[in-house]
Amino acid sequence: MDDVGHSPDLAARIAAWDAVGRYWRAQAAADPLWRAACGAAVAAQPFFTVENIGYATAAWADALRADRLSAWWASEMGAATRLRPATVAVVMAGNLPWVGLHDVLSVLLSGCRLLLKPSAKDRPLWEFWLRNLWPYPESVVLTGDLTGQPFDAVIATGSDNSYRYFEYGFRGKPALLRRHRTSCAVLTGREDNLQLAGLWEDMLRYFGLGCRNVSMLFVPRHFDWDGFLAVGRRKGWARLLDNVAYAHNYRRRKALLDMQGLTYKDGGHVLFEAGADAPGPASVGYAVYDDPGEAWRRIEASGSEAWQCIVAETPVPSGLATDLRPVPFGRAQFPTLTDYADGVSIPAFLKENFAI
Repeated sequence: MDDVGHSPDLAARIAAWDAVGRYWRAQAAADPLWRAACGAAVAAQPFFTVENIGYATAAWADALRADRLSAWWASEMGAATRLRPATVAVVMAGNLPWVGLHDVLSVLLSGCRLLLKPSAKDRPLWEFWLRNLWPYPESVVLTGDLTGQPFDAVIATGSDNSYRYFEYGFRGKPALLRRHRTSCAVLTGREDNLQLAGLWEDMLRYFGLGCRNVSMLFVPRHFDWDGFLAVGRRKGWARLLDNVAYAHNYRRRKALLDMQGLTYKDGGHVLFEAGADAPGPASVGYAVYDDPGEAWRRIEASGSEAWQCIVAETPVPSGLATDLRPVPFGRAQFPTLTDYADGVSIPAFLKENFAI
């Protein structure tokens, strides 16, 4: 493509993202414009809440610090790397607040121009970011449709069905495409209440809709379900039923399980289904093991593309064919700058296709 225009240098781009982080850490809570944007996003997406937007924003605000950004970028891209002018389209899923921010951050730090197609469900947040927080609006085009829009490469995230569309629609262009993934947890039965409380966060933050949400538990045969469910009640997760969409999924799924006579454990606000694998909103699957090796072998048998992360306090057994490092309980929703969706480095993708 033709030259996409002047881009500020890397130091200026890092400073701009550092300023976004500082705004979110220190100013956003008192800004009526920010609160209005959050309210608009909640109105557009039934599974968004002000609490969850704040949670996701705080996690990113902590990452968007100049020293961390500089170290990450130097490690991933290399100090001497330069990219040719290019436009990169980013297609977002919209299931979580700021779900595509890592893609946006990477594209704009690279100096490439961004063609941004957010989901209609989270568009109010991105409109606020572009209008109020990003100082180089000429580097971004916000669109609802890629048809007729020129771009050189694409990063797209969606469901398994949309992945097939992406493969066909973006054929012939450099593409980083992502499909559905989920996460699991391996328990030993020796976890304390603090660890179990963290696991509830890993499962149900964002109503369990993210790829880093634990949707499958591997538990020992004599696992203390009563104690585990009691932790969830004490932590107030029954509040999820205040969300109409979530409550509908919970009640519908429970009725279906009862009609089919399937085995499940009812937490009062979430269902734990025996043998089910990522059953859907308001449900978590579980499998019982006698030997911990059984759990890890099942994880391995599912394939490397099945899991986004594994929550566990024990290390991955030697010889297991996975590159995933276990995430401690309660930390699944706090990925670092190097925790990439599907394990593919976004800077490396940009470097491979546009390095001069």
